[in-house]
Amino acid sequence: DGMLISTVSDAAAVREELSLRERAMDAAPVGIVITDPGLDDNAIVHANDEFVDLTGYAREEILGRNCRFLQGPATREEAVGKMRRAIEDAEPVTVELRNYRKNGEVFWNRVRIAPLRNDDGDVTNYVGFQEDVTEYRERTDPGS
Repeated sequence: DGMLISTVSDAAAVREELSLRERAMDAAPVGIVITDPGLDDNAIVHANDEFVDLTGYAREEILGRNCRFLQGPATREEAVGKMRRAIEDAEPVTVELRNYRKNGEVFWNRVRIAPLRNDDGDVTNYVGFQEDVTEYRERTDPGS
C-alpha cells in the first residue's frame, strides 16, 4: 500500500531531522539546556556537551534538576529574580550572573532563556543558552 511507504519514509525524515538538530545542539559553542515546565521544578530534560563541559557536571547529574544548582553565595538575587519573572511571564531574557562549576570555581555566565511554544502558542519548554563570559567581564569590569 502506497500509504504505508509514505508513512515510513515520513517517519525516517522526522528521525533524520531530529538527529540533525541534536547533532547541531551538541556541536554548538555554547551550553544549551532544554527544560520542561510541566515537570516538577521546570526540570532539565536535555543538556548539550558544551553545558557538561562548562559546568563540570556529568549529564546524569544535570538531567531532572533545575538550573539553580549552579548558583551559590556570589550569585546576585537581582539576576535570579529577573530570570524567574521572565519565566513566569513566558518572556525571553538575558542576564549575566556568577555561577559555580562542580569543582567550586566561580564563573560569569551569560544566560539567555527563551520559551518554546507549540502551534497553539502554549509554552511547552524553555531553552537556555549559557556562555562563560568571565574573561570579558574581568577585562571590561575588573571590580565585578
